[in-house]
Amino acid sequence: MLGSVKLALSLAWMLYACVHDFKAREVPDHVWLAMVGMTAPLTAYEAYVNLIPWQLWLYSSLLAFTLGLILYYAGIWGGADSKALWCIGLGLPITHRGPHPFTPLACLDNAYLLALAVIPYCLARNIAYKVRRGPLFEGVEAGLPSKLLALCFAYRGKSKHAWSVVEGGRLRFKLRINGLREAGEGWITPKLPFTAFLTLGLALAYIQGDLLWTALWSLLGGLQAY
Repeated sequence: MLGSVKLALSLAWMLYACVHDFKAREVPDHVWLAMVGMTAPLTAYEAYVNLIPWQLWLYSSLLAFTLGLILYYAGIWGGADSKALWCIGLGLPITHRGPHPFTPLACLDNAYLLALAVIPYCLARNIAYKVRRGPLFEGVEAGLPSKLLALCFAYRGKSKHAWSVVEGGRLRFKLRINGLREAGEGWITPKLPFTAFLTLGLALAYIQGDLLWTALWSLLGGLQAY
């Protein structure tokens, strides 16, 4: 019962955060304070009455904080995404679906799997641009890894609903773009906040568990059968 209440509260605040993130590319801290303030006390009560092991709560929280810090300082995502993962670790530490019990890891894995859906869209736009207009990387300095990432997660064109990944003539590609100017003609990434993928990933974590780890376990099981 408490788990369902915490999940509903968390999803509501995550959806609210998605709206802020889409409009302003940032989420006010009071959103995360409200989310963790409503869910963490319920988790503390669950641990107190032995509904969940307090050790798993501790491990899940530490895992969430570690992953959030690593991904933030690696430039892969923004501060709002880290705070969302921390709130999940404190308020929704464990799930009873999938090959492991840690909700933050399941949410993160599911979110990145969902984010891969942008690859066919970006590739299609890049192919169309190449056919109609010519070179994709003209006027942009970039190595092969950056070019490959750009081809999969960004596209060449013009859109008022995207953000530039070119700065000073160099391709400065990140999976999550923060604080750059609104895009004109050039390399741009779809303006879809990663908090949206985290929200869907959280819902999937409670429905199906960690999709990535489930697939890996199934693959390993199939290999062992041979």
